[in-house]
Amino acid sequence: MFDLRKRVLAAVAEYAREDRLTQAKHEGARLIQRLGEGDAEKAAQAFRTSFDKAKEMIGEDVGYDLEIREMPPILEDHDGEIEPHEIAGETVEVARSVNKTGFGQRESSLYPIVAHPSGYRVCTCPAQKYYIVCPHTLARVIERNWPEAPLPA
Repeated sequence: MFDLRKRVLAAVAEYAREDRLTQAKHEGARLIQRLGEGDAEKAAQAFRTSFDKAKEMIGEDVGYDLEIREMPPILEDHDGEIEPHEIAGETVEVARSVNKTGFGQRESSLYPIVAHPSGYRVCTCPAQKYYIVCPHTLARVIERNWPEAPLPA
């Protein structure tokens, strides 16, 4: 599954560099449908949903924010569903995901990010546990490769 994840992220990065985000979404889903194991159609639909949420995270004046910071020396509590020690590599960053779409309070979640030996960084959020690529990882790939991405605040 990790090879598929690498291929999907590489395709998203390539299309994002060409300012072709719609094609990035379709190609990622197509790769998952063609090469995925188990219920590939369900995994492809989860990718499409994650991709849409990732685009929202990097847009301006949207319902979600994503902040990436260096990993603090001690992180006593986090919202990740995967414990960092379950992933090969070292915990190097922490992602704060803020959902502003609900009524009243903003919902903030904290997820450690692990530098995997493959060179990719792996989020510990619940979506990453169950899907091929989580929206936080997709948002970072799009933001770093898409020339039209708004500058982070």
